[in-house]
Amino acid sequence: MGIAAISGVALTAAWIRRRAQRLLGEKESLISSWRFVESVIVKRNAILPDLIQAIEEKLPAERERLSELSTWRDDSERQLLEGDIKRLSDTEKAILENVREIKRLIESSKELSADPELSPIANQMAEMEERLRAQREQYNIAVNRFNQTLRRFPNGAVASFLRLKEREYLEARRYSR
Repeated sequence: MGIAAISGVALTAAWIRRRAQRLLGEKESLISSWRFVESVIVKRNAILPDLIQAIEEKLPAERERLSELSTWRDDSERQLLEGDIKRLSDTEKAILENVREIKRLIESSKELSADPELSPIANQMAEMEERLRAQREQYNIAVNRFNQTLRRFPNGAVASFLRLKEREYLEARRYSR
């Protein structure tokens, strides 16, 4: 084998190594973003029972909505454990819509908005939802970057060798009305 052939093999190996390192770096960034999303969902889910209980005592007419919210919270925790991002996205949409509706109910009632027990819980929930929105956005940016990197030629071949696959977005936007 000649020097040119050895140089060609060495250059090709170095090129593949750089591509693999870039792909694995994008994967690590994606995993890190996901961990932040997970931690905020877990914290938010820990607050939901307090919110549900406080609202249930004040607005018994909302029992059905609160029961659904409790079920979605349980689904969210299970889907987090299973890593089922597609179903988690749907669950998060439902939770977001219901939390926003509860917030509107609280804000429209002078009694509820002035309630010393409910107000801090509602504020905590609003803060968690804002954190979750920001972390979800960062995660989706990381997914987009990762998926684009996989689609670029010739990264697909290296990604296939590393068994890397495109990831799903975590969407939790409100339905347009």
